[in-house]
Amino acid sequence: MVKRVFITIDNVYPDDSGGKKLSLGRIMHARDNGDSVFVIHYNYSNQNIDSAKAFFHENGISYTCYNPVSDRTNIISRTFYIIRAFFHNEAEPYFFVRKDKAFNNFISEFIKNNAITDVSIESIFLFSVYKILLCDGCKINITFHNVESEFFMQLSNTAQGMLKKLYYKREGKVIRKLEHKILSCKKNSLLKYTFLTPPDSKFYIDKYDLSEGEYSLNINDIYVNSKIERTVNTEKPFFLFPGSLDFPPNNYSLKKLLHSFDQKIFNEMIPIVVTGKCSEKNKKIFSKYNSLKIVGYVNDAELKKLYSTCVACISPITVGGGVKIKNIETIKLGVPLIATKFSCIGINTEGKKVYLSDDSPSSFVSAMKNFLEITI
Repeated sequence: MVKRVFITIDNVYPDDSGGKKLSLGRIMHARDNGDSVFVIHYNYSNQNIDSAKAFFHENGISYTCYNPVSDRTNIISRTFYIIRAFFHNEAEPYFFVRKDKAFNNFISEFIKNNAITDVSIESIFLFSVYKILLCDGCKINITFHNVESEFFMQLSNTAQGMLKKLYYKREGKVIRKLEHKILSCKKNSLLKYTFLTPPDSKFYIDKYDLSEGEYSLNINDIYVNSKIERTVNTEKPFFLFPGSLDFPPNNYSLKKLLHSFDQKIFNEMIPIVVTGKCSEKNKKIFSKYNSLKIVGYVNDAELKKLYSTCVACISPITVGGGVKIKNIETIKLGVPLIATKFSCIGINTEGKKVYLSDDSPSSFVSAMKNFLEITI
């Protein structure tokens, strides 16, 4: 039997972010395939793990939370590590893990005591455990959740404010250095890389001359533990955009769409309800668009109701990297999705309720209008 451990740097349940949803989907897929599954969560940011412990126990998955020594996780020590990482020109999470010798020893003991055969490293920031795993003879998979360096460079281009732009640009450079370190490893039959989309894999294949046996494409699935009954609100119909406007690609893409036309075009259609975190600054920026209704962060029950009652979800995204998790979630819930081709890269849309447009604002608006004509 395959005994597979997933090492995460984030608490993947509750799965309230894209990266968490993908990792949880990979974990549940391995369990459903009959693997004996273990999860090790390196809890370097002191996350609450009560829900995760209960969830994994209920699903027959061994869950271990590793807490770094407490004096390294207080504000003063954390600041000290951030400064040290900066001068070492390394990403702070990677530097933090690399310096944690106790964690590296813990991993080695865990592998031996549980006779682990396969290890999935769910973040490039956990790469420092790689050599230890090689010594233990495990098959190793490193998952790239997108082209991280390019993603941060894009965030730098779309972020608002000079400090954010500089921060993202610096992160992009240090992550590029880390990617080079990971992908320039001496060829080893035990090591394999997983990429999310064909464009991601092409980027790395071309840059690092990877052969076919050295990588695989992820099965981009997520775990959905509830279903919805569609009861569309026909009295007050609306489109749903489930994406935080504090996330630069969402902000940029929606703003580009709205800026490209006279607002009369959107006012003549149905409103667009936007969920997700939204700063007061962004609320003010988008307040001039009468066609938008920004509701901010909503809990699972409220989001489920919006999925159930909306006419369709929209995804006008034209920048960013990786896989658009909200699109996968929308499709799995059976909600119609109007989306740019860019936002569906790496997602199986065949036979689904997906209405694709080209990546131009005019094509996307046409898709919205055409959908309304056949549904309302």
